[in-house]
Amino acid sequence: MHSNKENVTYRHQLKKEQREAVYIVWTVITIVSFAVIIFPFFTNNETVLKNSPTCISIGKYNRECCLCGMTRAFIEISNGNFRNAISLNKGSIPLFFIITINAIVYIINLINRMYSTKR
Repeated sequence: MHSNKENVTYRHQLKKEQREAVYIVWTVITIVSFAVIIFPFFTNNETVLKNSPTCISIGKYNRECCLCGMTRAFIEISNGNFRNAISLNKGSIPLFFIITINAIVYIINLINRMYSTKR
């Protein structure tokens, strides 16, 4: 049987590992999502569209999903055409800014983590 001190240590270690796992997932999601929104800024529109997948919902069910038009909308945002972006997908601008804010928060967190480990 484990002592109370061992249980506390184990729970503390488990909690630390869970936080690290969440941080890793956050890192992957942030990198992928930020890459998606900045890709149109650095390539031409045709390259973006050619390298974007076709929506499975349209192919299978002949219906648009909530993300349909998002690639074209992000292209429009990168060109400064916010009205066109909204007409392609109403959620494009909020999603764009959520991804951007998430990336900023992630970078701040990363800097803080790097700074705190140097001490």
